[in-house]
Amino acid sequence: MLPHLDACNQRKCEKLVLSLYCNSLSVPFQEPVSPLIIKRPMDLSIIRKKLQKRNIPHYSAPEELVSDIRLMFWNCAKFNYEDSEVAEAGRNLEVIFEDLLKEAYPGRLFPFPQEDDSESEEIGAENCHMKGFHWPSYGAECPQPKRRRRHTISQKAKDFSLC
Repeated sequence: MLPHLDACNQRKCEKLVLSLYCNSLSVPFQEPVSPLIIKRPMDLSIIRKKLQKRNIPHYSAPEELVSDIRLMFWNCAKFNYEDSEVAEAGRNLEVIFEDLLKEAYPGRLFPFPQEDDSESEEIGAENCHMKGFHWPSYGAECPQPKRRRRHTISQKAKDFSLC
């Protein structure tokens, strides 16, 4: 049998993800983005699937879930224009998530990736400026080809009625 979250952590993680999913700011994060654009794509639909015990892979510790959610926010910061509606939603939702995390796990620290982690080339301490999270500045990374902007939150929210 593969390791999985115990019942208490399963409920806490489900509540965290549900709270994010039901927040109107999360609409741009509910669908996958192209792996051709992002090397390690992450979104709430992938996170929800990994929370289900019958799916493989699934989470075996809350740290894994937190890492995926932080990756989702980091991807948002890296691959959206800093002044875009999606980037603003990501920044605000990240603050909400960190507060919910402290509430669900008071006194427990969930470390951010360190320099020697495998993700260090993607998430480096030199870009840090918000709650220990690495939000690259606009155009600070390597030059990127012009990319299509995602739909605005208000356009997508009209079609969304899950929560």
